Amino acid sequence: TIDFWMKTAQTADAMIAGQSDSTGSDPSTSWYFRINNVANKIHILMFDGTSHQVTSTTSINDNAWHHIAAVVSSGTLSLYIDGTSEGTPVAATGQDGTGSLSIGRLGALDSLYYNGWVDEFRVSKGIARWTANFTPPTAAYSLKTLECYSEATIKQQGSYSLKAIATITGTLTDTLIRTLTSTAILDL
Repeated sequence: TIDFWMKTAQTADAMIAGQSDSTGSDPSTSWYFRINNVANKIHILMFDGTSHQVTSTTSINDNAWHHIAAVVSSGTLSLYIDGTSEGTPVAATGQDGTGSLSIGRLGALDSLYYNGWVDEFRVSKGIARWTANFTPPTAAYSLKTLECYSEATIKQQGSYSLKAIATITGTLTDTLIRTLTSTAILDL
């Protein structure tokens, strides 16, 4: 699942976020969210050797906040705007790309810049957070739980095994910091 909040009045073709090298061509692109300039709709593309695309039915350039989510579940890519399924879901598996991940443009591609706001951008590998219409989150994502995974586990494709969970109720103690830094922690 990749989800985020966005707000824009942009009518030009633009990449909201994506992963690609500087060519922006399908073989080098893992995924992207795009505003198409035909009707100001959200367009999600995932590439796994074949291009899989879903386009929303709702225009999103009304300068209001919208929750956007792309979910792959059981081999199907679905797009949700404000918790409602949009467009026609398609078969897709996605892939781990080697290109740069960027918000406000497509990876390392130096064009099609997004002009607007993005908030609460989240990538949840291996988790289908929604598989039907839903009520979008109304509060910021919680930072009260810290999840740590080993570096080897993070590099694996598929599901991750949990290495440690620390619930933060006050400040971190020195003991907890030493414990957590003894495992590999992914810097995002």
